[in-house]
Amino acid sequence: MKRWGIMLAALLLIAAGALADGGDSMGLDGMRAQAIYWSYPEALIEDYSEMTLNGRVYALILFRHEGKQKLQISYRDDEEGEESDWTDWFTTEDALPQGERAQLETDGESVTISATDGKGVRQSVTYTWYTYMPKTWIGQPCYDENEWKNGFRLTAYDGVKLEWVHYTRLLRFADGDADMTLLEDMRYVCYENLPKTLEEARENGNVPPGFCYYRPQWNTLSAQVAPLLPDQSRKVYLGPGNNYPRAGKGKATVSTNDWVQVFGQYKGWLLIQYHIDVNQYRIGWINDDVLPAGTTVPELKIDDYWAEDMPEEEITADCALTDDPMGSREPIAQLKAGQKVNHRAFLCEEWEFVTVKIGGKYYWGFVPNNCMSHG
Repeated sequence: MKRWGIMLAALLLIAAGALADGGDSMGLDGMRAQAIYWSYPEALIEDYSEMTLNGRVYALILFRHEGKQKLQISYRDDEEGEESDWTDWFTTEDALPQGERAQLETDGESVTISATDGKGVRQSVTYTWYTYMPKTWIGQPCYDENEWKNGFRLTAYDGVKLEWVHYTRLLRFADGDADMTLLEDMRYVCYENLPKTLEEARENGNVPPGFCYYRPQWNTLSAQVAPLLPDQSRKVYLGPGNNYPRAGKGKATVSTNDWVQVFGQYKGWLLIQYHIDVNQYRIGWINDDVLPAGTTVPELKIDDYWAEDMPEEEITADCALTDDPMGSREPIAQLKAGQKVNHRAFLCEEWEFVTVKIGGKYYWGFVPNNCMSHG
Protein backbone atom coordinates (compact mmCIF):
# COMPACT_ATOMS: atom_id res chain seq x y z
CA MET A 1 0.00 0.00 0.00
CA LYS A 2 2.83 2.35 0.81
CA ARG A 3 4.33 1.94 -2.67
CA TRP A 4 0.98 2.59 -4.36
CA GLY A 5 0.46 5.63 -2.15
CA ILE A 6 3.83 7.03 -3.20
CA MET A 7 3.09 6.38 -6.87
CA LEU A 8 -0.31 8.10 -6.55
CA ALA A 9 1.36 11.07 -4.91
CA ALA A 10 3.90 11.19 -7.73
CA LEU A 11 1.14 11.19 -10.33
CA LEU A 12 -0.63 14.00 -8.52
CA LEU A 13 2.62 15.99 -8.49
CA ILE A 14 3.01 15.48 -12.23
CA ALA A 15 -0.54 16.59 -12.87
CA ALA A 16 -0.13 19.61 -10.62
CA GLY A 17 3.06 20.57 -12.42
CA ALA A 18 1.34 20.33 -15.77
CA LEU A 19 -1.50 22.58 -14.59
CA ALA A 20 0.82 25.08 -12.97
CA ASP A 21 3.27 25.58 -15.79
CA GLY A 22 1.49 24.36 -18.89
CA GLY A 23 3.48 21.14 -19.07
CA ASP A 24 6.95 22.69 -18.85
CA SER A 25 9.52 19.95 -18.23
CA MET A 26 12.06 22.21 -16.51
CA GLY A 27 12.85 22.20 -12.80
CA LEU A 28 12.54 19.73 -9.94
CA ASP A 29 8.76 20.00 -10.04
CA GLY A 30 8.51 19.72 -13.83
CA MET A 31 7.01 16.77 -15.63
CA ARG A 32 10.33 15.31 -16.82
CA ALA A 33 11.92 15.29 -13.35
CA GLN A 34 8.78 13.94 -11.71
CA ALA A 35 8.63 11.13 -14.28
CA ILE A 36 11.50 9.45 -12.41
CA TYR A 37 8.88 8.13 -9.98
CA TRP A 38 7.54 5.78 -12.62
CA SER A 39 10.77 3.76 -12.43
CA TYR A 40 11.87 4.70 -8.91
CA PRO A 41 8.71 5.42 -6.85
CA GLU A 42 10.70 5.93 -3.63
CA ALA A 43 13.32 8.23 -5.17
CA LEU A 44 14.32 11.62 -3.79
CA ILE A 45 15.00 14.10 -6.59
CA GLU A 46 18.06 16.20 -5.76
CA ASP A 47 18.75 18.19 -8.93
CA TYR A 48 17.69 18.55 -12.55
CA SER A 49 19.02 20.17 -15.70
CA GLU A 50 18.45 20.18 -19.45
CA MET A 51 21.03 20.58 -22.22
CA THR A 52 20.53 21.05 -25.96
CA LEU A 53 23.35 19.38 -27.87
CA ASN A 54 23.46 18.91 -31.64
CA GLY A 55 19.74 19.60 -31.88
CA ARG A 56 18.77 16.99 -29.30
CA VAL A 57 17.49 17.91 -25.83
CA TYR A 58 18.94 15.94 -22.91
CA ALA A 59 17.32 15.82 -19.48
CA LEU A 60 19.57 14.99 -16.52
CA ILE A 61 17.87 13.90 -13.30
CA LEU A 62 20.02 13.51 -10.19
CA PHE A 63 18.21 11.52 -7.52
CA ARG A 64 18.76 9.36 -4.47
CA HIS A 65 17.43 5.83 -4.33
CA GLU A 66 18.13 3.06 -1.81
CA GLY A 67 20.99 5.06 -0.31
CA LYS A 68 22.75 5.74 -3.62
CA GLN A 69 23.06 8.82 -5.82
CA LYS A 70 21.94 8.05 -9.35
CA LEU A 71 21.82 10.00 -12.59
CA GLN A 72 19.27 9.30 -15.30
CA ILE A 73 19.71 10.83 -18.75
CA SER A 74 16.84 11.01 -21.23
CA TYR A 75 16.55 12.73 -24.59
CA ARG A 76 14.11 13.89 -27.23
CA ASP A 77 14.73 15.23 -30.73
CA ASP A 78 12.10 17.98 -30.69
CA GLU A 79 12.73 20.90 -28.34
CA GLU A 80 9.01 21.63 -28.27
CA GLY A 81 7.94 17.99 -27.99
CA GLU A 82 5.55 16.37 -25.58
CA GLU A 83 6.42 14.49 -22.41
CA SER A 84 5.73 11.23 -24.25
CA ASP A 85 8.51 12.07 -26.73
CA TRP A 86 11.27 11.47 -24.16
CA THR A 87 13.41 8.33 -24.44
CA ASP A 88 15.33 7.09 -21.40
CA TRP A 89 18.98 6.68 -22.43
CA PHE A 90 20.68 5.25 -19.34
CA THR A 91 20.90 5.44 -15.57
CA THR A 92 24.18 5.21 -13.64
CA GLU A 93 25.33 5.33 -10.04
CA ASP A 94 28.91 4.11 -10.59
CA ALA A 95 29.91 7.21 -12.58
CA LEU A 96 29.09 9.55 -9.67
CA PRO A 97 30.67 10.45 -6.32
CA GLN A 98 28.47 9.24 -3.48
CA GLY A 99 27.59 11.34 -0.46
CA GLU A 100 25.37 14.11 0.85
CA ARG A 101 24.29 17.45 -0.66
CA ALA A 102 24.55 16.14 -4.22
CA GLN A 103 24.50 18.78 -6.93
CA LEU A 104 24.32 18.89 -10.72
CA GLU A 105 25.85 21.75 -12.74
CA THR A 106 25.90 22.25 -16.51
CA ASP A 107 27.61 24.86 -18.67
CA GLY A 108 26.30 24.11 -22.14
CA GLU A 109 28.61 21.23 -23.05
CA SER A 110 29.71 19.77 -19.71
CA VAL A 111 28.00 18.37 -16.67
CA THR A 112 29.57 18.26 -13.19
CA ILE A 113 28.18 16.09 -10.40
CA SER A 114 29.38 16.71 -6.86
CA ALA A 115 28.68 15.37 -3.37
CA THR A 116 30.20 15.51 0.11
CA ASP A 117 31.60 12.22 1.42
CA GLY A 118 31.45 10.90 4.97
CA LYS A 119 34.62 12.78 5.92
CA GLY A 120 33.22 16.13 4.80
CA VAL A 121 35.29 16.24 1.60
CA ARG A 122 33.58 17.66 -1.47
CA GLN A 123 34.09 15.35 -4.46
CA SER A 124 33.23 16.06 -8.08
CA VAL A 125 33.40 14.57 -11.55
CA THR A 126 32.94 16.30 -14.91
CA TYR A 127 31.80 14.85 -18.22
CA THR A 128 31.95 16.78 -21.50
CA TRP A 129 29.97 16.24 -24.68
CA TYR A 130 32.06 14.72 -27.46
CA THR A 131 31.48 13.32 -30.91
CA TYR A 132 32.63 9.83 -31.90
CA MET A 133 30.82 8.24 -28.99
CA PRO A 134 27.86 5.86 -29.43
CA LYS A 135 24.55 7.65 -29.22
CA THR A 136 22.39 4.56 -28.85
CA TRP A 137 21.06 3.37 -25.51
CA ILE A 138 23.22 1.41 -23.12
CA GLY A 139 23.91 -2.13 -24.22
CA GLN A 140 22.99 -1.60 -27.87
CA PRO A 141 25.95 -2.45 -30.14
CA CYS A 142 26.85 0.15 -32.75
CA TYR A 143 27.77 -1.36 -36.09
CA ASP A 144 26.70 1.54 -38.28
CA GLU A 145 29.38 4.23 -38.31
CA ASN A 146 26.63 6.86 -38.47
CA GLU A 147 25.63 5.84 -34.94
CA TRP A 148 29.06 6.71 -33.57
CA LYS A 149 28.31 10.30 -32.66
CA ASN A 150 27.85 12.10 -29.40
CA GLY A 151 28.31 11.09 -25.79
CA PHE A 152 29.46 12.28 -22.37
CA ARG A 153 33.16 11.65 -21.80
CA LEU A 154 35.09 11.91 -18.54
CA THR A 155 37.22 15.09 -18.59
CA ALA A 156 37.94 15.91 -14.92
CA TYR A 157 37.48 14.67 -11.38
CA ASP A 158 38.55 16.03 -7.99
CA GLY A 159 40.96 18.52 -9.52
CA VAL A 160 42.47 16.00 -11.96
CA LYS A 161 42.14 16.91 -15.65
CA LEU A 162 42.14 14.49 -18.57
CA GLU A 163 43.78 15.79 -21.74
CA TRP A 164 44.99 14.39 -25.05
CA VAL A 165 48.59 15.41 -25.81
CA HIS A 166 50.13 14.08 -29.03
CA TYR A 167 47.76 11.09 -29.13
CA THR A 168 48.50 10.27 -25.50
CA ARG A 169 45.90 10.45 -22.72
CA LEU A 170 47.31 12.31 -19.73
CA LEU A 171 45.88 12.58 -16.24
CA ARG A 172 47.09 15.94 -14.95
CA PHE A 173 47.48 16.01 -11.17
CA ALA A 174 48.70 19.03 -9.22
CA ASP A 175 52.10 17.36 -8.75
CA GLY A 176 52.60 15.88 -12.22
CA ASP A 177 51.16 13.97 -15.17
CA ALA A 178 50.43 10.29 -15.69
CA ASP A 179 49.92 8.48 -19.00
CA MET A 180 46.88 6.29 -18.50
CA THR A 181 44.40 4.35 -20.62
CA LEU A 182 40.81 4.93 -19.57
CA LEU A 183 37.34 4.04 -20.70
CA GLU A 184 35.79 7.50 -20.59
CA ASP A 185 32.17 6.89 -21.62
CA MET A 186 30.00 7.98 -18.67
CA ARG A 187 27.99 4.78 -18.96
CA TYR A 188 31.02 2.70 -18.02
CA VAL A 189 33.11 4.93 -15.75
CA CYS A 190 33.50 3.75 -12.16
CA TYR A 191 34.27 6.90 -10.16
CA GLU A 192 35.40 5.09 -7.02
CA ASN A 193 38.03 3.18 -9.05
CA LEU A 194 39.62 6.27 -10.58
CA PRO A 195 43.19 6.87 -9.34
CA LYS A 196 43.19 9.51 -6.62
CA THR A 197 46.95 10.18 -6.54
CA LEU A 198 49.71 10.60 -9.12
CA GLU A 199 51.54 7.60 -7.66
CA GLU A 200 48.48 5.38 -8.02
CA ALA A 201 47.92 6.52 -11.60
CA ARG A 202 51.51 5.79 -12.59
CA GLU A 203 51.47 2.37 -10.94
CA ASN A 204 48.32 1.42 -12.84
CA GLY A 205 48.99 3.28 -16.07
CA ASN A 206 47.84 0.44 -18.31
CA VAL A 207 44.80 -0.60 -16.31
CA PRO A 208 41.50 0.95 -17.43
CA PRO A 209 39.59 1.65 -14.20
CA GLY A 210 36.52 2.51 -16.21
CA PHE A 211 35.21 -1.05 -16.34
CA CYS A 212 32.07 -1.35 -14.23
CA TYR A 213 31.10 -4.95 -13.79
CA TYR A 214 27.62 -6.09 -12.95
CA ARG A 215 27.01 -6.80 -9.28
CA PRO A 216 28.84 -10.10 -8.68
CA GLN A 217 26.90 -13.28 -9.30
CA TRP A 218 28.28 -16.75 -9.75
CA ASN A 219 28.31 -16.46 -13.54
CA THR A 220 29.26 -12.79 -13.89
CA LEU A 221 32.57 -12.04 -15.57
CA SER A 222 35.08 -9.96 -13.65
CA ALA A 223 38.76 -9.58 -14.35
CA GLN A 224 42.18 -8.76 -13.00
CA VAL A 225 45.57 -7.92 -14.44
CA ALA A 226 47.63 -11.08 -13.97
CA PRO A 227 51.40 -11.47 -14.45
CA LEU A 228 52.25 -13.32 -17.65
CA LEU A 229 55.53 -14.63 -19.00
CA PRO A 230 57.36 -11.70 -20.65
CA ASP A 231 58.26 -11.45 -24.32
CA GLN A 232 55.61 -13.91 -25.44
CA SER A 233 53.15 -13.66 -28.32
CA ARG A 234 49.96 -15.71 -28.56
CA LYS A 235 47.23 -16.12 -31.13
CA VAL A 236 43.78 -15.06 -29.91
CA TYR A 237 40.79 -17.28 -30.61
CA LEU A 238 37.02 -16.85 -30.44
CA GLY A 239 36.65 -19.86 -28.15
CA PRO A 240 38.66 -21.94 -25.66
CA GLY A 241 40.77 -23.87 -28.18
CA ASN A 242 42.72 -23.54 -31.40
CA ASN A 243 39.90 -25.30 -33.26
CA TYR A 244 37.81 -22.12 -32.95
CA PRO A 245 38.04 -19.25 -35.44
CA ARG A 246 40.88 -16.86 -34.78
CA ALA A 247 39.80 -13.37 -33.75
CA GLY A 248 40.57 -10.20 -35.69
CA LYS A 249 39.56 -11.74 -39.03
CA GLY A 250 42.09 -14.51 -38.52
CA LYS A 251 44.99 -12.25 -37.52
CA ALA A 252 44.55 -11.50 -33.79
CA THR A 253 47.70 -11.78 -31.70
CA VAL A 254 48.48 -10.45 -28.23
CA SER A 255 51.84 -9.64 -26.66
CA THR A 256 52.33 -10.51 -22.99
CA ASN A 257 54.39 -7.34 -22.62
CA ASP A 258 51.23 -5.26 -23.11
CA TRP A 259 48.34 -4.69 -20.73
CA VAL A 260 46.34 -7.92 -20.51
CA GLN A 261 43.33 -8.43 -18.27
CA VAL A 262 42.44 -12.02 -17.30
CA PHE A 263 38.85 -13.07 -16.59
CA GLY A 264 39.73 -16.64 -15.64
CA GLN A 265 40.96 -20.06 -16.65
CA TYR A 266 38.88 -22.69 -18.44
CA LYS A 267 40.05 -26.09 -19.69
CA GLY A 268 43.63 -24.96 -20.26
CA TRP A 269 42.70 -21.60 -21.78
CA LEU A 270 42.54 -18.04 -20.49
CA LEU A 271 39.76 -15.61 -21.31
CA ILE A 272 41.52 -12.26 -21.65
CA GLN A 273 40.93 -8.67 -22.66
CA TYR A 274 43.62 -6.53 -24.23
CA HIS A 275 43.92 -3.04 -25.67
CA ILE A 276 44.22 -2.53 -29.43
CA ASP A 277 43.87 1.23 -29.92
CA VAL A 278 42.17 4.28 -28.41
CA ASN A 279 38.62 2.98 -28.66
CA GLN A 280 39.13 -0.73 -29.30
CA TYR A 281 39.67 -3.68 -27.01
CA ARG A 282 39.25 -7.39 -27.61
CA ILE A 283 38.04 -10.21 -25.39
CA GLY A 284 39.29 -13.59 -26.56
CA TRP A 285 41.06 -16.80 -25.64
CA ILE A 286 44.76 -17.69 -25.38
CA ASN A 287 46.56 -20.79 -24.13
CA ASP A 288 47.29 -20.74 -20.39
CA ASP A 289 50.94 -21.70 -20.96
CA VAL A 290 51.77 -17.99 -20.62
CA LEU A 291 51.23 -18.16 -16.85
CA PRO A 292 54.53 -18.17 -14.93
CA ALA A 293 55.23 -21.20 -12.75
CA GLY A 294 53.34 -20.94 -9.49
CA THR A 295 50.88 -18.35 -10.82
CA THR A 296 47.22 -19.26 -10.54
CA VAL A 297 44.13 -17.47 -11.74
CA PRO A 298 40.54 -18.27 -10.76
CA GLU A 299 38.47 -20.75 -12.70
CA LEU A 300 36.20 -18.91 -15.11
CA LYS A 301 32.69 -18.59 -13.73
CA ILE A 302 30.54 -19.58 -16.66
CA ASP A 303 27.46 -21.68 -17.30
CA ASP A 304 28.67 -24.76 -19.18
CA TYR A 305 25.89 -27.18 -18.32
CA TRP A 306 24.76 -27.26 -21.94
CA ALA A 307 27.03 -28.44 -24.73
CA GLU A 308 27.63 -26.16 -27.70
CA ASP A 309 25.45 -28.36 -29.90
CA MET A 310 22.55 -28.13 -27.42
CA PRO A 311 21.59 -24.41 -27.40
CA GLU A 312 18.87 -23.66 -24.84
CA GLU A 313 18.12 -20.01 -25.65
CA GLU A 314 17.57 -17.88 -28.71
CA ILE A 315 18.07 -14.38 -30.04
CA THR A 316 14.79 -12.43 -29.87
CA ALA A 317 15.78 -9.45 -32.04
CA ASP A 318 18.40 -8.86 -34.72
CA CYS A 319 21.68 -7.83 -33.09
CA ALA A 320 25.46 -7.96 -33.46
CA LEU A 321 27.82 -10.49 -31.90
CA THR A 322 30.98 -8.69 -30.75
CA ASP A 323 34.25 -9.44 -28.97
CA ASP A 324 34.59 -5.81 -27.84
CA PRO A 325 31.48 -4.97 -25.77
CA MET A 326 33.17 -2.24 -23.72
CA GLY A 327 34.92 -0.40 -26.54
CA SER A 328 34.20 -0.25 -30.26
CA ARG A 329 31.45 -2.92 -30.25
CA GLU A 330 32.70 -3.91 -33.68
CA PRO A 331 30.62 -6.89 -34.83
CA ILE A 332 31.97 -10.37 -35.43
CA ALA A 333 28.70 -11.32 -37.08
CA GLN A 334 25.09 -10.23 -37.35
CA LEU A 335 22.61 -12.51 -35.59
CA LYS A 336 18.99 -12.81 -36.62
CA ALA A 337 15.96 -13.23 -34.40
CA GLY A 338 15.41 -16.93 -33.79
CA GLN A 339 19.12 -17.84 -33.86
CA LYS A 340 19.82 -20.51 -31.20
CA VAL A 341 22.55 -19.71 -28.65
CA ASN A 342 23.94 -20.85 -25.31
CA HIS A 343 24.18 -18.38 -22.45
CA ARG A 344 27.57 -18.56 -20.70
CA ALA A 345 27.87 -15.51 -18.43
CA PHE A 346 27.00 -11.84 -17.89
CA LEU A 347 29.34 -8.88 -18.40
CA CYS A 348 28.03 -5.76 -16.72
CA GLU A 349 24.28 -5.55 -16.48
CA GLU A 350 23.63 -5.26 -20.18
CA TRP A 351 25.83 -7.85 -21.93
CA GLU A 352 25.70 -11.63 -22.16
CA PHE A 353 28.51 -13.98 -23.12
CA VAL A 354 27.12 -16.61 -25.50
CA THR A 355 28.12 -19.47 -27.77
CA VAL A 356 26.61 -19.55 -31.25
CA LYS A 357 27.10 -21.65 -34.38
CA ILE A 358 27.84 -19.64 -37.52
CA GLY A 359 28.74 -21.20 -40.85
CA GLY A 360 29.46 -24.56 -39.25
CA LYS A 361 31.80 -23.13 -36.59
CA TYR A 362 31.17 -22.17 -32.96
CA TYR A 363 31.92 -18.65 -31.74
CA TRP A 364 32.02 -17.25 -28.21
CA GLY A 365 31.07 -13.58 -28.04
CA PHE A 366 28.83 -10.93 -26.54
CA VAL A 367 25.29 -9.79 -27.30
CA PRO A 368 23.03 -7.25 -25.53
CA ASN A 369 20.92 -9.08 -22.97
CA ASN A 370 17.80 -7.34 -24.27
CA CYS A 371 18.21 -9.53 -27.36
CA MET A 372 18.07 -12.79 -25.38
CA SER A 373 15.12 -15.06 -24.59
CA HIS A 374 16.30 -15.82 -21.01
CA GLY A 375 14.82 -19.26 -20.69
